[in-house]
Amino acid sequence: MKMLALLLLNATLLGAGESSDSLKVEIIEKLDKYVHLSEELKAVEMSTGSESAAYLELREELNQFTKDEYVSALRRGKDVVVANSDSEILAAIIRAVLAAHGSKDDYRAFAMGEIFLSQPSAVEDAFLRLDLGLQRSLFTVLEDGFVKVSFRDKGIKNYDALKKRLEALGASIIDQPAQKK
Repeated sequence: MKMLALLLLNATLLGAGESSDSLKVEIIEKLDKYVHLSEELKAVEMSTGSESAAYLELREELNQFTKDEYVSALRRGKDVVVANSDSEILAAIIRAVLAAHGSKDDYRAFAMGEIFLSQPSAVEDAFLRLDLGLQRSLFTVLEDGFVKVSFRDKGIKNYDALKKRLEALGASIIDQPAQKK
């Protein structure tokens, strides 16, 4: 029954006639565009300030892209990773989540929380490949997402084991100095 549900989910995610490769490429391209726009916005802010016309224009472009494309790509990417633990899409989601550092949106927290609940090993592997500074940033989002999703979805059968795994990730970054690049 679980296999049938996964096949139906994959068919829903892919849409009529869309290959899994084209979906994967589309999701990664949109998430990477979000990363690019976020980095560009930070660079423009550093060089011209947050009141400049260039900054305000780029911020509006990023906000519009977020509404029109990013949120959808994040949700679809999350669904694919939850269904089949796709490491490339997970890496793209993590890049986008980290690029949104300081963002007040809940999308990234919910996405990371849902992915962690269903694919904790994949998240742990990706997390441990990051440098310590990025681990700290990602852990904040992971922890927030875990709390939000577990509050919303009461009755997670392996909640205690997952909480311990999350706490172990947090313990791995406590009291360690940030690595310099």
